[in-house]
Amino acid sequence: MGSADAMSRRPSHKRGSSQALVRATHETIWETLTDYGNFAQFIPGLNASLVLSRGAARCTVEQRWRVTLLLIPFPVDITVLSVERPPSNLDVHLVRGDLKGLEGGYSIQEGPDGQTSILWDGRVEDATLLPDLISTALVRRQAQLQFVGIIREIQRRAAQRARVVTLAPAP
Repeated sequence: MGSADAMSRRPSHKRGSSQALVRATHETIWETLTDYGNFAQFIPGLNASLVLSRGAARCTVEQRWRVTLLLIPFPVDITVLSVERPPSNLDVHLVRGDLKGLEGGYSIQEGPDGQTSILWDGRVEDATLLPDLISTALVRRQAQLQFVGIIREIQRRAAQRARVVTLAPAP
């Protein structure tokens, strides 16, 4: 009974933020952050990302994750609503799935020396019965992998565009 009580009372909200400075255009960053259908190609642990509906500044996306901690896989299926507030903000809300809650967003701001700052701030409420220490590590690790995957893709696209500009013949 003691452990069941401890689990039911344990905090399930995990709050976190990540920030990076990148040398990429605002356009490249925004295109990457809103390329929902291709997320599985560059976000570790995301097996599928399917756009269910897209409207004016709103996109509903179904995602199938395989999150691993200590070689133990945890499948997580969620549907999220992304609310786009161009040119600088993107909000993410859980619609349904294997989490109790997910609220967060990206913010894009001009940074120093021609760089651009990308900030993720969010809250996840897991639905697992894992001890808080383990679920916190799981959520933190996956959030970090997701953010790093997005940043690497932004950098890859920015480098690719720079090569195309460099290789373009002079008029």
